[in-house]
Amino acid sequence: MDPLPAEWRTFGEHPTGAPRTTETAERSAAHPAGSEARSHRLLALTLLLAGALGLLGVAAVAWASQPAEVVIDGTVLPDREALGAPESLGGVAVPAASFAVPAASIVPVEVIVDVEGAVMSPGLQRLTPGMRVGDAIAAAGGFSLQVDAAAAAATLNLAEHLADGAKIHVPARGATPVAGAAVSPGSPTSAGALTPATPPPGTVAPGLIDLNLADSALLDTLPGIGPVTAAEIIAARTTAPFSSVEDLRSRGVVGPATYEGIRALVTVGG
Repeated sequence: MDPLPAEWRTFGEHPTGAPRTTETAERSAAHPAGSEARSHRLLALTLLLAGALGLLGVAAVAWASQPAEVVIDGTVLPDREALGAPESLGGVAVPAASFAVPAASIVPVEVIVDVEGAVMSPGLQRLTPGMRVGDAIAAAGGFSLQVDAAAAAATLNLAEHLADGAKIHVPARGATPVAGAAVSPGSPTSAGALTPATPPPGTVAPGLIDLNLADSALLDTLPGIGPVTAAEIIAARTTAPFSSVEDLRSRGVVGPATYEGIRALVTVGG
């Protein structure tokens, strides 16, 4: 067999004179569109991923820039912007203390007083601000049967406003008198400091209860008088006003024991 001519080895010619082709050239010529489509898909996926990451970044920055609410013991404190309190006015910083609520304007939600002596349930009583001595005694169950009616009438003013921390002593029969006032003052409250002591309807100085004017709640503070007897007193005076304290007995409204326990605590007016 004759060796291939030197011209074919030099110029890449086939011995028959046809040009030589390779497998790579044949595949590239057969599938030019497939490679281009893959490149386009990769580019589109890259752009979509970059756009999604950009949106997530913008959302994270916007969320982090919003002021958070502060919660203390279940109470949500609004931020300065919600309160209309700018951080600065005309370039001058405004201190946070400028927007603080003055302590003097805080009204207590309850008043706690100590009721001792001749009451049904002595001890601490929780009342609403603005309540009076008579309200505290009623909260303690009213006068007990051991109350010294004359001493209570002389020392207690049922219309007196109560301050937080006050102590009320109701004298009992046969007990050693307690030195000092029957009502020891506590810390002043807004009601006691600003509101004059105006007796509620049915009370007269020095704390006697008017049988013709007192309502059921006030009558209920008397020893031996409950809601039923208080309603009977109101019904009796509606029929005919009491002309004297003794009418309670003569008209059969209360029994002798109850009458003896309250006669020094009541009066008749109206």
